[in-house]
Amino acid sequence: MKELPLISVENRRIVRGVDISFFMQKLPENVDVSNFTTNAASGSTSQAATLLEALEFGVPGMLIDEDSSAVNLLLKDPLLREIVPSDLEPITPLIDNVDLIRYNNVSIIFAIGALGAFLRKADTIFLVSNFRVSDILMHEEKYIIKEEIKKSSARPNNTGKVSKPSSLVIKQRVPEINTIPYGTLKELSRDEIVLMWRGRRVNINLRGPIRRTLKEIAQVRALGLAVSYASKYADGRRTLREIVNQVMHDINTHGLHILNPYEDRYLNLAKPTAYQLFYALSRLPTLKIKNL
Repeated sequence: MKELPLISVENRRIVRGVDISFFMQKLPENVDVSNFTTNAASGSTSQAATLLEALEFGVPGMLIDEDSSAVNLLLKDPLLREIVPSDLEPITPLIDNVDLIRYNNVSIIFAIGALGAFLRKADTIFLVSNFRVSDILMHEEKYIIKEEIKKSSARPNNTGKVSKPSSLVIKQRVPEINTIPYGTLKELSRDEIVLMWRGRRVNINLRGPIRRTLKEIAQVRALGLAVSYASKYADGRRTLREIVNQVMHDINTHGLHILNPYEDRYLNLAKPTAYQLFYALSRLPTLKIKNL
């Protein structure tokens, strides 16, 4: 069973070769949005990159919390749409593209408190109050809301039929050879993994939403070793997703000890998830993506 990642803002996160043109039409200094690379992403670009990386990985769904999101990435209110000409607007908000994601068999679970426009896109709406959950569309007094949402969700085309968005093509990144470090563990914590490689420190930042999914330090240790182990499959042909799948296949086949480079030393290891490994590899400062 695959986990559903939390897609949130990660200010100043590393991004390597992600196609964020799905959300961003242009960025300052003519940055290539189809091959977005930075050492310090902004709030909206960091969340856009994380969302598209999750789609690249092949998640069945994702979690988005309004409180930890860049609001300008999620939606644009009607007044601003009138004031700002479309040719000056660099961002296509998620609310304009959420149907496209859903029609590609990816579910989005939103936690919202103020952005009611997303209710019009919802299949199911739950009200959480005093730690109790209820389906507000099942209440008789909410029937009008249910009908309003149904009407607004239907988008008739010229023939009067509801149109279905076209397929969403997600870029599969291929790492260049020798850009995933084959290094040794120097330091590790739930905030950061440090590898030593070719005489330099390679820092992997874990302070984003992945941190809360790391249950124990043994899992972080295995994650650091898995990053190093993954270098053997970075042959310039395999995609990042294929590399992760191969590493996880080896772990499932041979056990976690396959990651241990110290034959004479026991290491306490706990299995990381495939998405945790994909997350860590995506934030490698050494990673370079081939232009295909």
